[in-house]
Amino acid sequence: MATVTALEGVRVLDLADESAVFATRILADLGADVIRVEPPDGGSVRNMEPFLDDEPGTERSLYHLYHNANKRSVTLDVSTVDGAAVLRRLAATADVVVETAAPGAMGALGLGYEDLKTVNSGIVYVSVTPFGQQGPWSGRLANDLVATAASGLLHVTGDPDGPPVQGAADPAYKVASLAAAAGAMIALTGREASADRTGAHLDISIQECARSTILDVSNPNIYTWDGEIPGRPGSG
Repeated sequence: MATVTALEGVRVLDLADESAVFATRILADLGADVIRVEPPDGGSVRNMEPFLDDEPGTERSLYHLYHNANKRSVTLDVSTVDGAAVLRRLAATADVVVETAAPGAMGALGLGYEDLKTVNSGIVYVSVTPFGQQGPWSGRLANDLVATAASGLLHVTGDPDGPPVQGAADPAYKVASLAAAAGAMIALTGREASADRTGAHLDISIQECARSTILDVSNPNIYTWDGEIPGRPGSG
């Protein structure tokens, strides 16, 4: 009997940078046909250390080789009219899009959710940004360190008497990727159960995802229960 993978037949367009590239790796591992869309000079992930034998190169980044396993790839400059037109044609045959552009940036190119659902009403469009699509911080830039600090994760990591410590392997990016991958699969399930097979736009905030990891050790109720402000428990 042939083995059927969980996401067999699902096509994903991967426009993510390092903040969500793990999400599409998860979907690829579950059997989805993931097409990584990269600019002509290669995505930023290809330039991340460490490199194989410490020799830089677009095919030698271990970060790239790990996170982009099981994916296909296409070179496309979506900032051009022709490139955007090609992406819209790809979106017409896709089930999921994962992107990490600044809020409004994809819409300005005619490639936002409202644009792509006109060519594919069932598209599940996943946007992963530091602080979400709306709100006073939505326009702010942030890397993994900033997201862990803003979420409180940095505060509870490390020795109680020592300084805050950033966890290894980009913890904020990883938990956001988990949320993005899980959210995409939930949305696909909901689409299949609906009469009109309508897709959805998922707004993933990296800061909010990182915050969810510390509810057990930095819960406001701790002050209510014990009269103590939650501190660093020594989870480094």
